[in-house]
Amino acid sequence: MTSIDTLVPDIMKMVDEGVDQVDEAAIHQLLSDIEYGVRRQLTKSERQRSGTLRMSNVGKPDCQLWHECNDTPSEELRPETRIKFLRGYRRGSGSLPCQCSRT
Repeated sequence: MTSIDTLVPDIMKMVDEGVDQVDEAAIHQLLSDIEYGVRRQLTKSERQRSGTLRMSNVGKPDCQLWHECNDTPSEELRPETRIKFLRGYRRGSGSLPCQCSRT
């Protein structure tokens, strides 16, 4: 049975040793997530703040959340920052093309 407790060692083992077979559905999901993230970061209309409830909002001050949800003006993000967000989006998407060990 797959366990969250062994997730990191399972990923490290997969990268180190390789796998016999790759899950095609997981690869397609990974590529789809990457495509969405790139399009979202590069398309002007997608750059607007969405004002949605996300885990990253937990712990933010109420006034900051209010400004984000009510589209108050904010400073423009630098390209380096947008690239960091793109990497972060990929990490948070949840699809990982690996085969975890079964115990």
